[in-house]
Amino acid sequence: MELAASPTLGPCTEIYLDELITFEHTRCKPLAVCMMVSKQRKILAFSVSSMPPIGKHLRKIALRKYGLRPNHRRKGLNSCLEGVKPYVDQNTVFISDEEPSYGGLIARAYPGQKHQRHPSKRAVIAGQGELKDHSFDPLFPINHTFAMLRANLARLARRTWVTTKKASRLEEFIQIYAGFHNLELTDQAS
Repeated sequence: MELAASPTLGPCTEIYLDELITFEHTRCKPLAVCMMVSKQRKILAFSVSSMPPIGKHLRKIALRKYGLRPNHRRKGLNSCLEGVKPYVDQNTVFISDEEPSYGGLIARAYPGQKHQRHPSKRAVIAGQGELKDHSFDPLFPINHTFAMLRANLARLARRTWVTTKKASRLEEFIQIYAGFHNLELTDQAS
C-alpha cells in the first residue's frame, strides 16, 4: 500500500525492509506485515499478506481446522517494492535481514540496485534483554518502527487479548497509524 510519507521526502539513500509476523483471529492463521521505511523511520510502503503457519505442531492443527493456507508473502513484498518507486534513485540502497527471498525480488524489481543484508537479532518478548546489548543495530530504523507499531497498536502486541479478525481491517488500521506515524511521531523526533 502506497503512503504519503512526507511532503518534503524525495529519493531515499537507504530503504529498510522487513516483515512483522502477527495473526488473524488465531495463531493458526498467521499474517506477514511487510514494511519499508526510510532512514528517518518514515513508513514508505506496507502490505498485509496471509502465510502458512510456522512450526510442525501448529501446521498440523491449522491444516485440520482451516485447510491449506496460501502464502502471499512474495506478492506483498512485490507490492511494497512497487510502492517505494517514488523514493528510489540510482544511489538508493536496500537494507534487510538475511531472509533469502528478499535479494531476488529486489534484483528483479530494481536491477543493479545495491542490497545489504545483516543478521537479525532475536526478538525479546519480556524483560530488558534488548537494553543489555550495547552493540550497533544496522536494522535500527525498521526494528524501531516495528517496536512502535507493536506498542501503539494493541492488536500487534505479542501478549494481548486483542486480535485481528480480518486481514483487510488490519491493513486499514495500519494505514491510519502510518499517516499519524509519518506526520506526527517521526516529525517530532527530527
